[in-house]
Amino acid sequence: QGYRQYEEVSLHNNADVKEIEPIFHLSRSGRNVLVIYLDKAQNRYLVPVFDEYPRLYEQFSGFTLYRNTASFNGWTLLGASPCYGGYEYTPEAKNRRSDVPLVQKQNEAILLLPRIFSEQADGWSVTMTDPSWANYSWVADLGIFKDYPAVRCFSTDGVYLDQWYKENKNVAGLDTTSRTLKRSLLWYSLFRIAPLALRPALYNGGSYWDPNASDEDINAFLEGYSVLDFLPRLTAFDAESANSFTYFVNNTTHDGAFLQYPDYRPVKEVTIPSPSPYAWDNEYHCNAASLHRLGEFFDYLKQNGAYDNTRIIIVADHSSAGVEAGYEWDEKFEQIQPGHFHPLLMMKDFGADGKLTINDGFMTNADVPVLALSGIVEHPVNPFTGNPVDDADKERGALVCTDHIFMPFQNGSSYVFTAAPDSWWRVKDSIFRPENWTQEIQEASK
Repeated sequence: QGYRQYEEVSLHNNADVKEIEPIFHLSRSGRNVLVIYLDKAQNRYLVPVFDEYPRLYEQFSGFTLYRNTASFNGWTLLGASPCYGGYEYTPEAKNRRSDVPLVQKQNEAILLLPRIFSEQADGWSVTMTDPSWANYSWVADLGIFKDYPAVRCFSTDGVYLDQWYKENKNVAGLDTTSRTLKRSLLWYSLFRIAPLALRPALYNGGSYWDPNASDEDINAFLEGYSVLDFLPRLTAFDAESANSFTYFVNNTTHDGAFLQYPDYRPVKEVTIPSPSPYAWDNEYHCNAASLHRLGEFFDYLKQNGAYDNTRIIIVADHSSAGVEAGYEWDEKFEQIQPGHFHPLLMMKDFGADGKLTINDGFMTNADVPVLALSGIVEHPVNPFTGNPVDDADKERGALVCTDHIFMPFQNGSSYVFTAAPDSWWRVKDSIFRPENWTQEIQEASK
C-alpha cells in the first residue's frame, strides 16, 4: 500500500528529467518576486560566512538580514506552514481552526501565495517547487495543484543528482549507495512493524542508532546542492506573463557535509580546511555552500538584467542548534533551547543596492507573505478563509511550540497539534533576552 501511494504521488511530480532545462522563467522588463526557502538555514551563520568571503557582500547587494527572527517550531512539520501561509498557519492559529483537518490546513498554506499571485494580482506567472509536507506526504504530493492550472509546479530535490555526478567526476568516487542506506533498510523494516509507541526510539532522529551516523551519505546533501549548483541553467528570462512569482524550496542547508574551502564545494577529500571558528561544524559548511551558490546565481541575474527588478526573500522554517552565541543565557533558555527557533530571514527589494543591512526589529518567518505581496496586491485575501493576509498577529508576539512533533504519526489528532501543554512560549521584542519569553500553558488538545 505504501508503494502504491508513492507511485501515485510520483505521477504528479514531473521528476523524470532527461536533461537540464529551465523551469524558472523570470522577466527582464517586468517584476519578479523570488522566495527561496532553505530548510533549516541558520541565521547565526550568515555574517560569519560573509566576513570569511567578503565578495558575498557584493553578490548579495541590497539585502537586509533580519537578525531578530523567530520561528514557531523546531521542525518542518509545524514550522513550514508560516513560511508559506503566514500568521493564519502558525501552530497556534491552526489549533484554533480545530474543525479543519491538519492536512487541509497544510495544503492551504502551501497554496496561499501561488493562488494570490495568480488570482489577485494582474499579469503574474507562478512557479513553485518541492512544497514541504504537501498532502502530508514525505515526498511532496504536487497533486494538490491539480485544480490550479495557472501554477507551474516541480520536484527538484534529488532530480538532478545523476547529472551532477556526470559533470563532477572528481566527486563520483563517493559511495553513492552507502552502507548506511543498506543498514537503514533493515532498521526501517523493524520500524514499520514496531508498535507506534516504539517507533520514535527506533527512528532516533533518522539515524536508526547507527554508530557512524555522523559519516552521513553525501547524497543527502547533494540532492539539494545539485539544484543550487544548476540554478543558472535552470533559469531563463522568458516569463510568460509580464511579471513572475517563484517559490523555490531547497534542502541544501538541511544535511551537513564537510566541503572544500574557500567556496565550499564538495570534493572527494577535503584538503583545504576552513579557517572559520565553525570549521568542524558540518552544518556551517552546508550553510556556507548555499550562500556561495546563491551568490553566484545573483551574479547571473545581474549579468542578465534581472536583479534590480527582482524582490528576493530567503527564509528558513527553523534553525538547528539550541545553544547559540548572542543569547543572554539563563535557566529558562536551558529549557527552551532558543537557537532552535532562530531561522534565516533576509530580503532584497526592487531596486535595492548597497552593502548588507542588519535589521534588529522583531520578525518571524510568518512575515514572508506580507513581504512578498507588499506593493503588489493592495489588500490580499486568503482565498480559503476570506481573511486578510497581514501581520497583525505579530503585535502579540510569536507563540513558539517547543515540542518535538516532526512526523504526522507522532501527533495524537488529525485536526490539532497535541503538543505538551507546557511546550508553548510566547516571545516578542528581542528573542535574545529571556525576559521576553513567557510560558503559556495550553489546554491539552484532542
